[in-house]
Amino acid sequence: MKRGGVGTVLALAALALVGGCKKEGPPAPPQQRAAEAAPAAGARFPLAREQVDRFVKYQTRLIELYDQVLKQREGEKAAPVARKPDGGVADPVKVSLQLFEAKAKAEEQARAEAGLSMQEVRGIEPIVAEVINERTNARDENVEGAIQQYQAMRDKLPEDQRKPVEEQLADLKADHERRMKNADQREKFGDAAVDAVLTREADLARLRIEWVKRIAALSH
Repeated sequence: MKRGGVGTVLALAALALVGGCKKEGPPAPPQQRAAEAAPAAGARFPLAREQVDRFVKYQTRLIELYDQVLKQREGEKAAPVARKPDGGVADPVKVSLQLFEAKAKAEEQARAEAGLSMQEVRGIEPIVAEVINERTNARDENVEGAIQQYQAMRDKLPEDQRKPVEEQLADLKADHERRMKNADQREKFGDAAVDAVLTREADLARLRIEWVKRIAALSH
């Protein structure tokens, strides 16, 4: 998910203020430090099945919380326009900021309930997105139909003219198989990470569609 804007600026300002204080709090427990430590530059995120299960829980809860935010916003839209003492109306920038804050709180709550750190979510999200999108797109392109058309075309040709069509057919099959096996993602993220995502493929594919719908609704 894309993060930034006012929330990021405020967060950086808060960190600067904390950094300027001489008093330091107790060090974080080793488990917490490990959970929040981001992988080194260029390193693969060590995604495990247990994290995928928690990510499914996170996205399920996040969609529920997004729905609450959207319901509240719809209620505010239906309410009479609140006017200021001087006759003006509510500042649209403030309204947008309140929506941004509500969205951020929903994400924080969903992460906490699923037992995931922000760094873990940032590490898991791109893996899930690429693996699920690759297989979804490979299915949606109706490659099976194209293969049948090539086969029908080949069968109508004389034996000595079939080679070019057979080569195209073989390439099409190989590319489809490569995509369905997530060959590119396995090279990028590792077999273990891809296999972990595929254990919850149906749930993740469904949740991703629902998540995109909520993000689109929140953006309008």
